[in-house]
Amino acid sequence: MRQGSLAAILAFAISAPLASGQTQTVGLFLNNAAATAPGYVLLPPMHNGMTYLIDNNGQIVHSWNSGNYEPGRMAYLLTNGHLLRADSLPNQGPPIGGGDGGQIREYNWSGNVLWTFQYCASTYCLHHDFKPLPNGDIIALMDEVKTPADMAAAGVRPDILQSGGDGNIYPDAVVEIQPTYPSGGNIVWQWHAWDHLVQNYDSTRPDYGTPAAHPELVDPNATYPSKIAAFWNHMNAIDYNSDLDQIMLSVRGNSEVWIIDHSTTTAQAAAHTGGKYGKGGDLLYRWGNPAMYSAGTAAGEMLYQQHDAQWIAAGLPGAGDALIYDNGVNRPVGQYSSADEMDPPVLSSGSYALASGSAYGPKTLAWTYAATGTNQMYTPDIGGAERLPNGNTIICFGTLGTIEEVTASGTVVWKYVSPVVQGGPLSQGQTPGLDVKNENLNAVFKVRKYAPDYAGLVGQDLTPKGTIEQYAISDVNAAGMQAGAAAPGGIMTLFGSSLADSAAVAATIPLPTTLAGTAVQVKDSSGATQSCSLMYVSATQINLVIPSNAALGAATLTIVRDTGGSPWVNIEIAPVAPGLFSMNASGKGVGAVDAVRTSAGGVQSDVPVFSYSSSSRQFVTVPIDLGAATDQVDLVLYATGVRGYSALSSITVTVGGATLPVIGVTQSAYPGLDLVSVGPLPRTLAGAGQVSVTLQVDGRTSNSVNVSIQ
Repeated sequence: MRQGSLAAILAFAISAPLASGQTQTVGLFLNNAAATAPGYVLLPPMHNGMTYLIDNNGQIVHSWNSGNYEPGRMAYLLTNGHLLRADSLPNQGPPIGGGDGGQIREYNWSGNVLWTFQYCASTYCLHHDFKPLPNGDIIALMDEVKTPADMAAAGVRPDILQSGGDGNIYPDAVVEIQPTYPSGGNIVWQWHAWDHLVQNYDSTRPDYGTPAAHPELVDPNATYPSKIAAFWNHMNAIDYNSDLDQIMLSVRGNSEVWIIDHSTTTAQAAAHTGGKYGKGGDLLYRWGNPAMYSAGTAAGEMLYQQHDAQWIAAGLPGAGDALIYDNGVNRPVGQYSSADEMDPPVLSSGSYALASGSAYGPKTLAWTYAATGTNQMYTPDIGGAERLPNGNTIICFGTLGTIEEVTASGTVVWKYVSPVVQGGPLSQGQTPGLDVKNENLNAVFKVRKYAPDYAGLVGQDLTPKGTIEQYAISDVNAAGMQAGAAAPGGIMTLFGSSLADSAAVAATIPLPTTLAGTAVQVKDSSGATQSCSLMYVSATQINLVIPSNAALGAATLTIVRDTGGSPWVNIEIAPVAPGLFSMNASGKGVGAVDAVRTSAGGVQSDVPVFSYSSSSRQFVTVPIDLGAATDQVDLVLYATGVRGYSALSSITVTVGGATLPVIGVTQSAYPGLDLVSVGPLPRTLAGAGQVSVTLQVDGRTSNSVNVSIQ
């Protein structure tokens, strides 16, 4: 036996290429632990009733089940550990065409529903987003119906609406809900965009005026002759600033962000005076598209149908600025989505600076991220961005279901693709289908990330419980790479994804049962469970040895990771499962074979069988020299799954079609490795060139490998 051959076999046995694992399509793609903000991401998949809390390793630490309710659209984790989630009530409110909501429910950590609030009818409905307030109330977006008669009374052009609707327009409103447990609530404050219009189309109407002179009001005809959608404002995000007592609104239909006063009474909110800032419910500030108030042209537009406008919270880098996910629809320089930070011109009084005849600033962004080249992403609908304590920004590219965390310099340090579609979690390797809008079914409206010291997480069980995505694991003979049974004491290979956190090679004998935080347990037909010895682990492959005393019959292999998860695969354990090693670790090609020549005088010498080609970077056959007519050449085949044979007579080895006598089977010092000695090679094979070598044990046939005979 040549020790060089043995060393090569062992090296290649633990580094076989991924031949049958899944291509990664979902789950965690990147986690730069040193640069990623610590914390947990709250993930409400848009087409499913589950809400997940995942850690930076993509592992579930908690989840809530809302049954058949898709989110409508957002969820937040409260400081008491409760989940506040909007539910979608399809076809119960006005036909706005997206963002359906209508219900908000509160769950405790155990998943019990503590409070339910429905606010949806044919003429109004909650939608898209809401925001818990410090006093326990909730502010939420609401659409409402205005008829053609209402539009005429407000001076809205009769030909302004896009075709295909019912003739009504659906402007936005904000309602403040005071919960009453266990169900219901009181509307204690409200604001309506319809109360703050200005138009220069119909001089007989009370809201007639010059839009350019009234940036605090909203011109419903501002886009004319371009038409507007019936879901006119299409607000999709709401935020609250307790220091200023102001509300920020993302107004997608206008490509603007608006800020209004929350200190008003409901009556003042419907008027133009009153409140802390003296403007009633009129806009305190607007930004993104100055053409909407005749203060600029398309060249001055900064937003393109954005989502998720919010203040960066106190104590975070950029505190007081606004962070916005700009979808980038019809962006003049190309359609791509970005996370944009801008610094509103807020005065010490809480009002906003505006020079007469000018647009609200700023004219430039404080920070932006959009990536470049093939990494650039575009989502025409939904999405969000949030600033994190370490200065990173987590960005949800909504319709792609892709979430990235980027540094201030624009380096992506964390990437995750949602694996959840309408029917539940995907298996790794599957791709999400498309919904009725031809957008990915794994879409996510937006996410929020909570630091480990967030009050709602303190004292909670955050033990990793495995990935959301499911994993199909394939098992093969580690030598032959063929599917089939495993044998006690034999070496087998598992292929899959996310099998281990990192690659590791066993450095000791006896082999360890844990490598890189991964262990594999086998439960055999007797019900006994024991650990497998491990040779190698990586994210996509595990090489292991089946315990020699494992019972025959059906068995289950379970992969146990210290970061959570327990994917498994069913196998059959048979007395034998023969496989021949190949030098290129593929189960075919150049065989892992030793040849020994014995002269007539009994002198033994090694005969070259293979060599390494530096040009092709692989092993190639060396023709076996049979030598003098009186010489005898025997072979030693490196195999696994043979040691359980019933008798030597049950073992058959063919080389080039010739059956060779079996001399014996021994076990190497290396676990799982069987050495099958056969010979001599018949002289009839002289000059045969490359031939196949096959092993059969107790009726089970191995893979074929090659040798060459001179």
